[in-house]
Amino acid sequence: MVISSVSPVEAKEIMDASGTDAILLDVRTEGEYQRVHIPGSILIPVDELQKRYSELDRKKRIVVYCASGNRSQTACRILEQEGFSECINMAGGIGAWITHGLVVE
Repeated sequence: MVISSVSPVEAKEIMDASGTDAILLDVRTEGEYQRVHIPGSILIPVDELQKRYSELDRKKRIVVYCASGNRSQTACRILEQEGFSECINMAGGIGAWITHGLVVE
């Protein structure tokens, strides 16, 4: 199974173009999310994803991020195994997002 990966700039473009037809999913811990996160993202830590994936709309494109890109790849694998058709990993995670000068809260 090949996981699609995009840069932070491409992830932002996807989210901007998709509007409400896409979900930005943060799979880091609650503490990491509270320190800094991307506006509009929802938090489901990767350790909880197996039990909480039903909170996500299967019809929507899902862009997943973490701190560096490792947990988000794992999350995409989980979602694909659960039948989600389009899960995209944001390479480099929120660190790369910040490095590109993109907005965080």
